[in-house]
Amino acid sequence: MDIVCFSSTRWDFLWQRPQQLMSRISDRHNTLYIDHFQPCTAGTLGQVNHELFLTRVKKNLHVFSPRYATRTWLLSSLDSIYRKIGMSRPVLLVYYPAIVPALKFMEYSLLCYDCVDDFSKFSWSPTLNSSLEDRLIEKSDIIFVTSQRLMKLKKKFRQNPYLIPNGADAMHFSKALDNATVCPQEIMMLDRPIIGFVGAIYEWVDLDLIKRLCRLRPHWSFVLIGPKGPGISSPAGPENLYMLGKKEYKDLPGIIKAFDACIIPFKLNDLTASANPVKLYEYLAAGKPVVSTPIPEVLKYKDVVSIAKEPAEFISTLEKSISENNPMNVQKRLRTARENSWEIRIEQMESIIEKALASRQK
Repeated sequence: MDIVCFSSTRWDFLWQRPQQLMSRISDRHNTLYIDHFQPCTAGTLGQVNHELFLTRVKKNLHVFSPRYATRTWLLSSLDSIYRKIGMSRPVLLVYYPAIVPALKFMEYSLLCYDCVDDFSKFSWSPTLNSSLEDRLIEKSDIIFVTSQRLMKLKKKFRQNPYLIPNGADAMHFSKALDNATVCPQEIMMLDRPIIGFVGAIYEWVDLDLIKRLCRLRPHWSFVLIGPKGPGISSPAGPENLYMLGKKEYKDLPGIIKAFDACIIPFKLNDLTASANPVKLYEYLAAGKPVVSTPIPEVLKYKDVVSIAKEPAEFISTLEKSISENNPMNVQKRLRTARENSWEIRIEQMESIIEKALASRQK
């Protein structure tokens, strides 16, 4: 089976669901990962050799990284790349609707839409994306969704979406419990307790809540790790809020090891109602206490995650979570992470895809 993934994120950006899944499925199948790119008009790109953008990551995994592409150039490039890496009529795994206009010119054996967010609720998402997503859903042979709410939303179009939540790179993040894992000095020198967040600092992160937590506990340290999204600027003060920017994926276990507790301070709105945060599983795989706002997909894990909404409640819940942290609770979190590993997720998806292919060959 050949797999082509049209990803919603670049391979070298935050390590999220597309990279986690494709890095694993490529252990068994020839895989081409195509970075998110901007469609452009004819003449904008010029004549560029596609091989300038092609990287072999490992034996069965190549990454194609155009930042811009016309439809004609993209199709021509894919034809050349398929010949180069030995692909034909691949399974397409699509993460964003903008690719829809090019699909009718592509040959593929199966079209799968992996729906990870409610695109219509992003502030920067144009109306066009919604209509393109409708067309993508109609064209798709298989639809995967990451949350119950997305399942409900997409059932309006098709009656058979498959719920495959996000997962944990359990082996990687469990390094936070290894004595040999080094913590960054810039974090270790901060006052304790250290409360940490790892992920994209985009519009769904409640910075007002975080700043209020900082003011309620001026002697605690609040550390945010990750890139800032459109319209997000580093807030002026409080002095105990540290926005340290994006860090390498390999360094995240050491960073989380330095935290006394981890937070998921998401706003409560239509966008986060559909969210299934990858960071939830990563925090649990690191064995850390987790406090989150009551977004639906996190509420399912109340046995290993503490829930709080208002700032005062958040502080008291953090204090309780830190004071009650013990080896038994750590093991419960690790067990939950292992039960929700990316290995389990990709086996589920692979089984669904292979059954669909087999039914077509009968």
